[in-house]
Amino acid sequence: MPTAPEGPFVAIVTPFHDDETINEAALARQVERQVAVGNGIFCNGTNGEFFAMSSDERMRVIRVCAEAADGRVPVFAHAGAVSTHTVIKQAAEAERLGVTGISVVTPYFLNCSPEGLISHYQAVADTVSTPLYLYNIPKLTGHTLEKDVVARLADHPQIYGIKDSSGSKDSLDEFLEMAGGRDDFEVFTGPDSLICHGFLNGAKGCISGLANLMPKTVNGIYKACMAGKVEEAERLQARLGALREALYALGFSPAMVKWALFLSDPDVGKSRRPVVVSDETVSEIRKVLERFEVECLSESV
Repeated sequence: MPTAPEGPFVAIVTPFHDDETINEAALARQVERQVAVGNGIFCNGTNGEFFAMSSDERMRVIRVCAEAADGRVPVFAHAGAVSTHTVIKQAAEAERLGVTGISVVTPYFLNCSPEGLISHYQAVADTVSTPLYLYNIPKLTGHTLEKDVVARLADHPQIYGIKDSSGSKDSLDEFLEMAGGRDDFEVFTGPDSLICHGFLNGAKGCISGLANLMPKTVNGIYKACMAGKVEEAERLQARLGALREALYALGFSPAMVKWALFLSDPDVGKSRRPVVVSDETVSEIRKVLERFEVECLSESV
């Protein structure tokens, strides 16, 4: 098994113009901002609003991210969709664009059996040579990737790991325990609340929505963990966790991240409709950013 990418990744937002078309220049700037601190790029995820974009638009996002990163940091692309047929097509195009890894969320809307999920992922993995990563986010898809299903999928030579965004420490620990018993499967944490815990217990990386706002802090947690500076890592994690709690209490988390970044860089644009945020909520987001002295308010972007 080739060495898997590791460390912190940003679940990067997709900037939009006022007419909701993709702002490629703004996206490239956001990639550069993350590259500057050493964070990898995870595009077309939940924070990237993949659910609101066409396949062609998602491929444009991948192309911009890959070109802007220019091999300096790894680029993961999410290629999940409802049908296996669509995922296979999107994964093939992502591979053609030269990404480091391909992530696939469980199908949503449908009620899949465990055998259906296994068939889905194996079919996609059979068609790519780029490392494939499972993506577990049951709150939004209605499907949970259980440990026994993941263990079976991990035996496929093209399935390299999982991004666990269940939000459950118990779920993460189950996957970490499973991965610890083999050398061909890696775990990436999804929840920003579990970054430090993940790294201290064997996670290969993290994929962070809040890295859009605090790229240095997220990168700092990783570096402190790797250096054995646990107190420093926990201090940074506590700051990130407090921001997460305050910001996400205001609404749909990807929209809160997008609006928070928009307040410091209007070129990022707002979330695509039908996601809307009230003026009152925007005011509260601004207060949260000022309270935590969030990096994006002072950093050049």
